[in-house]
Amino acid sequence: MEVDSEGRMGNVFWSDARSRRAYGFFGDVVVFDTTFNTCYEFKKAMPGEPPKMIITDQNAAMSKAIVVTLPTTFHKYCIWHILNKFTEKPGIGECFSKMCKCIWGMDTNEEFDAKWEITNNGQKDHPWLSSIHAMRENWVPSYVKHVFLAGMSSSQRAESCHSFFKQYINWKNTLMEFIVCFERALGLQRHKELMADHVDNNEKPTLPFRTPIQHQMTRIYTRAILEMFEREDFRSLLCLFELIEQDETRCKYKVSERVNPGVTRMKELVHDKDADKAYCSGKGFKFWGISCRHILAFLRMKQVEHLPNNTY
Repeated sequence: MEVDSEGRMGNVFWSDARSRRAYGFFGDVVVFDTTFNTCYEFKKAMPGEPPKMIITDQNAAMSKAIVVTLPTTFHKYCIWHILNKFTEKPGIGECFSKMCKCIWGMDTNEEFDAKWEITNNGQKDHPWLSSIHAMRENWVPSYVKHVFLAGMSSSQRAESCHSFFKQYINWKNTLMEFIVCFERALGLQRHKELMADHVDNNEKPTLPFRTPIQHQMTRIYTRAILEMFEREDFRSLLCLFELIEQDETRCKYKVSERVNPGVTRMKELVHDKDADKAYCSGKGFKFWGISCRHILAFLRMKQVEHLPNNTY
């Protein structure tokens, strides 16, 4: 808390103790929804290492502050704010749907750049489009997948928190009223989290295939993440592999995935023999924290290859 020369309250930074502890466990990705002098106070308040990624809007002051105070943290711009501006800019609103397919549908940087060139063919001289394309390494999904995102790509989650707390507090509250109401709202939210933890720990989910890997994941993932994993595991059954390159250290495969009748999507997967790890050209683990269907299909293929000939 900071006061002015007359002892009146000026700036206040409030960090809840349980929130600080939660940051120690889940502080990989942080969303900032404010732009005034918070980086320094945040760094002092939170335990452990700085976040791997921080998401803000395109505020110039915040960008400069993050470079200085969090030099090892990747700064990502909120994609929700950027997409909202498409409809506001004259002359480009009509190509919004095509732009969204270009932004969200491309898994590699090369795919995005090629698709952007085609989609943006009639708007090459548009200054705003040129500016956001120049900063694509800070917001386009294919460019930021090298950093773990925990499924977050925008600051909309913060807007959702605002809506939740507005049910309990308003601008008319005194400081003491605010603290009491805020703690009441936070207590309710944490009670819901405890109930969800109870379900995860004590109720066994129904598994559609009951494969060994799904049984293993029931001991690791929450219900919500397990459902995502099950969908990826099911879709992995539609992937076919073709070996296209091989040497002593690695194998490269072309992965054909049937998306819809008559529609096949191609990806590349590399198996590092020395490290015994597989890397996929898709978004995969870095975005959601689960293995993508291409890697799951690869693991299943390698498992079958090691089975005895009389095993089915």
